[in-house]
Parts: sequence; C-alpha cells; structure tokens
Amino acid sequence: MAATTDNDGRFDTALFHERYEMGGDGYLELAGTFVSYMDGEMQVLTAAIERGGLADSDALAEDMASRAHGLAGSGSTFGLRGMQEAALQLERTIRQGQQAMIRASLVQLEEECALAREFLQRMTDEN
Repeated sequence: MAATTDNDGRFDTALFHERYEMGGDGYLELAGTFVSYMDGEMQVLTAAIERGGLADSDALAEDMASRAHGLAGSGSTFGLRGMQEAALQLERTIRQGQQAMIRASLVQLEEECALAREFLQRMTDEN
C-alpha cells in the first residue's frame, strides 16, 4: 500500500488505516493509551529540562534521551512522522549535550505532540 500523508507529511494516514484494519478497536484503544503515555513522558521531559539538570547529570540526561527515543518509536506505530522526528531531534540534542538546542527541540516536540493528539482523535472519530 502506498503511503499517504497529510499535514505536510507529519502523519502517515495509510499506515494508520492499515494497522486499524488489522487491529480494529484494539488498535484504537492502543492509540488512546499512547496519548496518555505521550502526555506523561512529556511532563517528565519538560520538568527535567526546565530544571536544567541535564548538564549536571549524565544519568538524568541518558534517561531523558531514552524517554525521547521511546516516544519516537511509539509514535511511529501510529504514523506520527512529525512527532517521531521531533522526538529523535530532542534525543540527539540531549545526547550531544547541546544545551542551547534542547529547549528549542522540546518546544518543537510539544507542538508535534499537540498535532499528534488532534490527528489521533480525528482518526479515532473516523473509525
């Protein structure tokens, strides 16, 4: 099946529909669970980054980078390409210790997460 995207390539709607056809309502329930997971991870990431402790703790930075990576992987399950790329960018900036870019990457990820929530709601409502 050819990938169809919308919203400037942020979402792979064909992937979402294909996986919905395979998983049915269970896939939609998983999407709802993902939104809760995404919101929780974003709260943890935001709090850690706002405190500015990533530069002081390699363990905290590694944990936050891993959380960003997890968001990227989970987002790919639902065709959330924009959110996936923003999460990977945040992971890279954290791992590279680019303090000046971490907050900017977080803001971008927050924006993509908001768009992802809207997309998932729309897909759930359609199905």
